[in-house]
Amino acid sequence: MGLFKNDPKTLGESLRDFLDAKGLTEKVVEASAPIIWEKILGGATTSKVVSLKNGVLRVECDSSSWRTELKIREKDLIRKMNKELKRNIVKKIIFK
Repeated sequence: MGLFKNDPKTLGESLRDFLDAKGLTEKVVEASAPIIWEKILGGATTSKVVSLKNGVLRVECDSSSWRTELKIREKDLIRKMNKELKRNIVKKIIFK
C-alpha cells in the first residue's frame, strides 16, 4: 500500500471536486462567460455578455446590424460557448 489511501488527483480535479461540493461550479461558469465570449468573437468590442443564468446567455450589442449578424450565428455561437465551457450549459442567447 502506498502513502495515499486514494489515488492522487490533479490540482484541477481537486478544485472541480471542491467547487462541486460547495455548489460553486455554476457561479464559476457564469463568471467565465464574458471572457469566453470575447475569445470566440476574437475580442470584438461590439457586444458584451450581460449575464448567463438558467441556460440563457444575455448579450448586449452596440448596433442592430451586429445584433442581426449574431442572431444568424446563434446556433454556432451556442455550440462554441458550450465547447469552451466544457459543459452543455448555454441553451439560448438573447441579443439586446
